[in-house]
Amino acid sequence: MANTGDSNKEIASKEEQTKATAGNYRDVDSKEIDELKTEFAVLRDDLGSLVTSLKNLVGKQSEKVVGLAEDAKEIVRTQAKATGENAEKYIKERPLTSTLVAFGSGFVVGLLLSNKR
Repeated sequence: MANTGDSNKEIASKEEQTKATAGNYRDVDSKEIDELKTEFAVLRDDLGSLVTSLKNLVGKQSEKVVGLAEDAKEIVRTQAKATGENAEKYIKERPLTSTLVAFGSGFVVGLLLSNKR
């Protein structure tokens, strides 16, 4: 029966060790969880900063694109106006030639579009 008492003491000792180990794991787990929470908070802040920076960059680039498009529009408008004025001047200077060119162009387009093949 002395053997049973020693067994009970060993079991009790092992239970205490298990409880202590479990407590240590809880402490370690709690510390790791707190560290993870802190790291996630930092990551969230960094991600927010990144999104804000990206938003600002996209805004600046879109302003540049709008500016370039407005410049291109003005250039095209100026060139179209100059071309129209040149065409009008040519027609006034050479009315017969202009009429023949228009007639010839219309005739060629008519042939191209006809379905008599």
